[in-house]
Amino acid sequence: MTEPYLETLQLLRRTHRALLDVVEDALERAGIANVTATQALLLHGVADGSPKCGELYAAARYTGKNVTYSVNKLVALGLLERRQSAADRRGVNITLTGRGRIIHDLVEALFARHAATLAKLGDVNLDEFATIARSLRRLDQFWSEQIRYRL
Repeated sequence: MTEPYLETLQLLRRTHRALLDVVEDALERAGIANVTATQALLLHGVADGSPKCGELYAAARYTGKNVTYSVNKLVALGLLERRQSAADRRGVNITLTGRGRIIHDLVEALFARHAATLAKLGDVNLDEFATIARSLRRLDQFWSEQIRYRL
């Protein structure tokens, strides 16, 4: 069991790095030089609502440790807007600006192209992605419990 587990950990690191490289390449091709791949993925995660900074991290939409720093940077670049929450004055909601939406759409189109290409080539089908996602959710839950309960 140890060998497949270690291989999975290595593949997770490699695929995450490859994802960042692919997003970085797409940004470069579009002539977007002042945004990192990690920031572009954060912008992609913001688009489905007006989350609070803490929600981005908690929902695993963003893999960086310092979400507030990245949000502040994206606000300074004019890609995000920050608004005080009407429901909870302590909270701050973030939304995409027009420029932020352009980067979101670029990443969304990239992911759509990749999914279509994978399906067309027959390399990985949707059922396999569902199985992979199910396994990764279990791994995520296991690791969270390791931290929470110190098992």
